[in-house]
Amino acid sequence: MFSGLYRGQEVAIKILKDKITDKQILDDWAAEFNIMSMIRSPSVVFFYGATLTPMLAIVLELCHKGSLFDAMNSPDERDAFTWPRILKITEASLKGIICLHGWKPQIVHRDLKSLNLLIDDNWNVKVGDFGLSRFTSGTSGMSTLGKLRGTYAYCAPEVYFGQPYSTKADIYSMAIIFWELVSRCITREYQQPYAEFPQLMFPFQIIIQTAKNNLRPTIPKDCPASIVSLLQKAWALKPEERPSALEMLEKVRALGKEYDTNKEAWDKLISPTPYSLKDTAGDGTEPERPPGFFD
Repeated sequence: MFSGLYRGQEVAIKILKDKITDKQILDDWAAEFNIMSMIRSPSVVFFYGATLTPMLAIVLELCHKGSLFDAMNSPDERDAFTWPRILKITEASLKGIICLHGWKPQIVHRDLKSLNLLIDDNWNVKVGDFGLSRFTSGTSGMSTLGKLRGTYAYCAPEVYFGQPYSTKADIYSMAIIFWELVSRCITREYQQPYAEFPQLMFPFQIIIQTAKNNLRPTIPKDCPASIVSLLQKAWALKPEERPSALEMLEKVRALGKEYDTNKEAWDKLISPTPYSLKDTAGDGTEPERPPGFFD
């Protein structure tokens, strides 16, 4: 990603440097052009335009803080991830997802992760990177909806088993992002999903364990029960048991109200010093693993 100027406005420029020899790469870029040119929402990265010559490039809104992943890992933002902020980030992310899921024809993102949520100077969050996004009806891109795509730690279990990608798969991905935010808030240290399980050395092992053994990231100790409940619903094994994006948004707003009436108790849950979930048992032992988890 590069920065530049477009009509006096500082912008981000996404360039495909490599020579195009793979039709799938060109199809993904064409899909991204198509989808981004349609969407207009304050919760989606603004699309200025695209060019095919002299190379493939997309001109986008520049978000100075970079990705949510970058912000959560930044030493400069050590104390930035408070309860109000993580709930605001989650709410804005869900608004972007609602925009996609409510579009006509409907759009599924298929690669929601903290690297694809961008943050501007005012901590406004925007959904970005639509290279794997597809319409759920029509003919364009429909053939890939049953294929495993995206980043395995965020992929819904049913996608592993070949079921068509649906809006509920995006909700599963959003649940993993919400877990990242909650764990970052409580532990004051960024936790990569599933890093507490050293047996998972390769990304593909994660999707196998989440799909076959219902493995999920370790929720921090003493996490508010209402947050635990929402996480468990949003990353449920069966897609039909997960909330819609709008339902999840309503639950996140309810969490905000709950925080407002329990500020002191919730704020006490935030660790005074950063710690890792790899030692969640408190004595160096590993987190409990589900039956069937391989050694």
